[in-house]
Amino acid sequence: MQRDPALPPHQRQHLDTINRSGEQLLLLIDDILNMSKIEAGRATLSLTTFDLPRLLDNIEMTYRMLTDAKQVQLLVERSDDLPRYVVTDKEKLRQVFTNLLGNAVKFTEEGGIAFRVGVQRSASAGLRLLAEIEDTGPGIAEGELGKLFQPFEQTSAGARALKGTGLGLAISQQFARLMGGAITVSSREGKGSIFRLEIGLEEGTAEAVAQKEVLRPVTGQQPGQPRYRILVADDKEENRTLLELMLAAVGFEVRGTTNGQEAIQAYKEWHPHLILMDMRMPVMDGTEAIRRIRASAGGKAIPIIAVTASAMLEHRQEALSVGANDFLRKPFREAELFAKIGSQLGIEYTYAEEAPEVAASSTKASVDELTAEALAVLPAQLIGELHAATIDADRDRLLELISVAETHDAKLGQGLRSLAERFDYRSLLALLDTGGNE
Repeated sequence: MQRDPALPPHQRQHLDTINRSGEQLLLLIDDILNMSKIEAGRATLSLTTFDLPRLLDNIEMTYRMLTDAKQVQLLVERSDDLPRYVVTDKEKLRQVFTNLLGNAVKFTEEGGIAFRVGVQRSASAGLRLLAEIEDTGPGIAEGELGKLFQPFEQTSAGARALKGTGLGLAISQQFARLMGGAITVSSREGKGSIFRLEIGLEEGTAEAVAQKEVLRPVTGQQPGQPRYRILVADDKEENRTLLELMLAAVGFEVRGTTNGQEAIQAYKEWHPHLILMDMRMPVMDGTEAIRRIRASAGGKAIPIIAVTASAMLEHRQEALSVGANDFLRKPFREAELFAKIGSQLGIEYTYAEEAPEVAASSTKASVDELTAEALAVLPAQLIGELHAATIDADRDRLLELISVAETHDAKLGQGLRSLAERFDYRSLLALLDTGGNE
């Protein structure tokens, strides 16, 4: 659906919400896997250089949707000396922020949440990231503070909420320790709580980020390349259909099979250039199918990517040990799938015109150009309706009206949409007031 150029802006917004919700669901599943790795002593850091303000922007946008729905305030403060590029485990830091903010949103029914982020520099300790998440929720009784960071333990408020696994804070504390820091908490029952995170960081460079592969949306293949055949082996019809549609959309010829035995026969008859092999199938599983293909004539040369819902390291190693060239974990991202196929076959793709970073800067430019003069292209009635929807915080109605504004001026509409998606209603009202609304 994301590939459909005719998708209306408001439907694309709903699609983005579905994807973000799916990511949140995946985080809950990952909690269970992460705790099992921590308890087995197998949790490790994966250090990368990344754009810290961009990470904070993404987190803020996700939680503004939730706080807006609950009609509580979200205040985000960043220190002026916050470095742009830092080196640490990005995904573990994201998960810690997600767990802490998620709890604050879950338990805060009125008032607000403050998310403060800064750094501390010293000759002895180096660069330290300091963050506070303060809420006006029910608070935590003194007798319950001791079990906050214990796996599967929940406070009385958490038990009443009937949400979560009781793992988030336990995992976050372990991740903070892995990153050279800790989480502390202070709370007053009936008044709210403050969670404080401190971890070690290194300052990074723009060059280190630029050198990393950017997974941009693939639109097709460069001309002059072979018509590549890809065999998909998966017993679940919905999985096969999804892969077949995604691959065919960018020019691959695709054939599907439902088990390892059929995959071997299709390999012999159809001679695919690459195989996507699910590891768990009836009749014959992917492990045995890979072994037999590798043992057949010419079978050592064909690239095989193992596809599985398992995230355990030993399953990845098992797939590679029987002859898979690479490993793809379900649920996978489209860009990751095409990157792995491209790496194995040496394919040159065509990409969407704008990478995400370019699109972000374009949106900022559109916001910066919002003026009363630019708003003059809109009918007075539309400006009045936009103003009323903003006053009412009716986000669905506001986005519908912005879709109408985009038909008058695409860049103006993009700027208005950016403010609405950030829930920056103050800026919207200030702009709409100067646009002539009484």
